[in-house]
Amino acid sequence: MLELKSRVLEIKFNDTVCSIKYPTVRQHIAFTNEYEKVEKDAVKSIECIIDFLVKQGLNQELAELLESEHLNTILLKIGGGEKK
Repeated sequence: MLELKSRVLEIKFNDTVCSIKYPTVRQHIAFTNEYEKVEKDAVKSIECIIDFLVKQGLNQELAELLESEHLNTILLKIGGGEKK
């Protein structure tokens, strides 16, 4: 029997810990569709990424303190772009 469970990524930024849920296929598709609409606009694309990560559990205030590279690293990790 193959048992599957929802996963959560825990991140720590400075002294703040936050749990981010891995997206379902449906959530991932919705994000991808939304992102494709704004990817040419740097500000809107970052806002789209932040909105998605906040929906997955990232604290809004923490998201705004992170560097852009941090957001991309988290997105790659929960989106399946980064291998374990």
